Amino acid sequence: MTTSRYHDVCAVDEVAAGSMRVVKVGATPVVLLRDSNGEFHAMRNACAHMGALLSDGRLQNKIEGEKVGDYQVSDNDHVVRCPWHSYEYDVTSGRCVGDPQVRVKTYQVTTEGGRVLIQR
Repeated sequence: MTTSRYHDVCAVDEVAAGSMRVVKVGATPVVLLRDSNGEFHAMRNACAHMGALLSDGRLQNKIEGEKVGDYQVSDNDHVVRCPWHSYEYDVTSGRCVGDPQVRVKTYQVTTEGGRVLIQR
């Protein structure tokens, strides 16, 4: 891996599963998320709707349903929910669950030597 393309943001053990924190990639504030399965994701720390800080929102398992009253909680898919208007963004793609044309920029994340690295 070419580490010059990646920004070292923290140690792996500094981010617990199911939590998130703000880091900087260069001058850009990015929310680093670690889902309940321990996988890392990163996205721009601003809702595409009105710019609220996604780091003030909630990281949760995605809830899906075919019809009203019939819901399943996904064990593998996660979203971050905006604190202002509850827009939900898939942590892998950055796409809004309610309107897939709306998107938040995502960043590639990898771990190496116990460190979390985010692609610039």
